[in-house]
Amino acid sequence: AQLVLNELAEGRAALLSHLFSGVAVSGHDAASIDDRMPISARPSVILMNPPFSAMAHVAGRMQDAGFRHISSALNRLAPGGRLVAITGANVGPDLPDWREAFIALQAKGRIVFSAAIDGSVFRKHGTTFPTRLTVIDKLPADDGCVLPVSPGMAPDVATILGWIEASVPPRLAVTLPVPVQSPAPAPKSVHGYLTRTAANR
Repeated sequence: AQLVLNELAEGRAALLSHLFSGVAVSGHDAASIDDRMPISARPSVILMNPPFSAMAHVAGRMQDAGFRHISSALNRLAPGGRLVAITGANVGPDLPDWREAFIALQAKGRIVFSAAIDGSVFRKHGTTFPTRLTVIDKLPADDGCVLPVSPGMAPDVATILGWIEASVPPRLAVTLPVPVQSPAPAPKSVHGYLTRTAANR
């Protein structure tokens, strides 16, 4: 396996560098991660915890911040890959404000699981904000209007793990891109260009 790590916040990026000392950590705004990563980075699994309502270089709250991150990451995911996101509890396919957005998203990836988690679960980590775990497989849905029904709000870790084991389907077969051979380096002189052109003819 190979890791591709990205974190915009300097403190958390430094923590990732410490935990995974042999892996470079990029610092892109992940709301446009698909436009910023090299073409060769085509992950089969994406684990993400996007900001709930903050956007880089934008003052004020952005209610769709997390959804923008998810959409861009799904674009980058390899066909058949799996995306797992932790967002605010208020961003879910079963909620009226987000239903149409998730229906549109299912044109490129099907939502296979989504459940809220009570904020008290993360109390010892310094937050009591309710969250949501959403799992998306990179395969267009047969019917985009059919969305998974949330089992509710998990009051503890054991409950959310039980729901995952019961409801999340097995991984799909992943189609990874075929490595593309780099073209021959461009000649550095007119003579070299003419020589190569003559040889090709």
